[in-house]
Amino acid sequence: MKFIEKIKQRFEHVLTAMGRYPLAFVFIMSLTVVNMVMIYTESDDLYRFSYTFAIGFLFSLVAEHIYERFFIQMRIRFILMGSALVLTFLYLFLQNWTDFVSLQIGIRTGVLALISILLFIWLPSIQSKLRFSQSFFVVFKVFFTSVLFSIVLGIGISLIIGIINLLLFSTDYTLMLHVTNVIACLFAPVFLLSMMPYYFGEKDEDLPRSQWLKRDEKLTNLTETTPIFDNLLNYVIVPITFIYSVILLLYIAINMTGELWTEALLEPLLVSFTVVVLFVYILALEVDKKLAELFTKVYPKVLLVIVLFQTIASIVKLADTGVTYGRYYAIIFGVFATIMALIYGFLNKTKTGWIAPVFLVFGLISITPPIDAFSVSRYSQTQALEQVLVEEEMLADNEVIPSESVSEDAQIEITHLVYYLDEIQALDEVTYLPEGIMNQQQFERTFGFSPTYDNQQPDPRFQRSIYVNHEEAEPIQTAEGSWLLVERISNEQGSADKQVTLEANGATYQLDRTVATDRFSYQLSDESDQVLMTLTSDELFDAWGMEDSTNQELSQEEATFVKENDDVMLTVVLQNLSLYDDSLYVSSYLFITIK
Repeated sequence: MKFIEKIKQRFEHVLTAMGRYPLAFVFIMSLTVVNMVMIYTESDDLYRFSYTFAIGFLFSLVAEHIYERFFIQMRIRFILMGSALVLTFLYLFLQNWTDFVSLQIGIRTGVLALISILLFIWLPSIQSKLRFSQSFFVVFKVFFTSVLFSIVLGIGISLIIGIINLLLFSTDYTLMLHVTNVIACLFAPVFLLSMMPYYFGEKDEDLPRSQWLKRDEKLTNLTETTPIFDNLLNYVIVPITFIYSVILLLYIAINMTGELWTEALLEPLLVSFTVVVLFVYILALEVDKKLAELFTKVYPKVLLVIVLFQTIASIVKLADTGVTYGRYYAIIFGVFATIMALIYGFLNKTKTGWIAPVFLVFGLISITPPIDAFSVSRYSQTQALEQVLVEEEMLADNEVIPSESVSEDAQIEITHLVYYLDEIQALDEVTYLPEGIMNQQQFERTFGFSPTYDNQQPDPRFQRSIYVNHEEAEPIQTAEGSWLLVERISNEQGSADKQVTLEANGATYQLDRTVATDRFSYQLSDESDQVLMTLTSDELFDAWGMEDSTNQELSQEEATFVKENDDVMLTVVLQNLSLYDDSLYVSSYLFITIK
């Protein structure tokens, strides 16, 4: 009975959360449905809507917390929800969705997601007795609880599906994808929102004292840490962070007069170290342990030293490499970390909430044209390419002049710059470069030398490759009245039926291929619709011994099947054949000779 009561109580919490975050529920339901459609159709065309609904979900959470914290009127709530919708549509329509996922879209989406999450955490602590670190810990606890439940649920359902496949019948391979989608996109967010506490806001000023005390007690319980968490952070996480920082400080000290100013090794470590320190620092503020307390006092100052040196080093490197999106973010994140280290190192812990507005400013700067990371880096690298071409006398009247006498250093630099501009999808904006410059032959014709690399490892995008789509290929005529067809038959692709028209000696013939669940057939007819020959999969299966063996290897002679009459000869040379329940796959060569 207690279990049923718990289920009933959780269901009531879900209904309450739906009333509290209605727009958020609309977005996660839409996200789940869109992902279902993509799984069913095996298409990536709707990814833009998946990204949009995920961002809309976060925007709606921020809007709801703004309303709860500062407003009472219902019309304000509707205005805020409408604003979240407008921002979501702007996100959808202002993106360049030529490719369903690109580097720019991925980074912009990540920045917007981080901004939204930080605002979602920060808003309840504004002008409140609840500290930012406490609000952060509440979300941290609720998030990992929902993740834990989702993982356990996913493992349980996976085991059930596995047992059904083993003992009863085979399930479609997409079933587990649908389960993962429902758990990750629907169950986990719903479970998380159902556990989110009500924070005190403007509308709670007239709340009865009994209800106020009850809500305060629930919020206090969520902000309290557990002994297990205290010991984990105090005796494991803090020492590991200490060792990590010592290594970074040693690296800076050893390379102070050398590689620190020329190598980019520390830049990715800077970002990861800063995130770890800020994360651990905020959590440590809520842990009543001496080592954790020492960490909160000392580490902002350690962070300040490290990020200052590396930010200066990254700025120095700009003279040699120009601005890339990676270096742009390394510098802007370094400035952000420096500001946070100053705030956390020299102000009291009630100022931890400054991380959200400061990140908001720098985050918006980094994704807002024309000062965003990609606009600035595109301009910088385009100018760098033009400069090196002018210096090598390879650019005149907005045309590239091929040159075989260019120095190896210049060849490496030109190759690197073209590679980078292709990576950020900016080659189309360089008017003096022809289309297809990433093709090695076109690159050689344009610049007069092949792509050159300092590490002697060619970029795969410059390698030569050819691909033929045999699914759509026309029959290959090998002689008068003879053709070769490369056959790929799979009933998992939907309808694999097709018609092929053949012409010989002024006459027209038609080959019809029909595919059923686990069988297929060919029928060749002349222009008067007279059937010249029919070939069925049963004939082929008998010849290849499919009824006698489930796994066999055939010789070339055994894999060749010939059927002939007075009008036509069909020859099938098998490459691969798989037949399992209602799944069929055949790869073969089909030779047709009309007599």
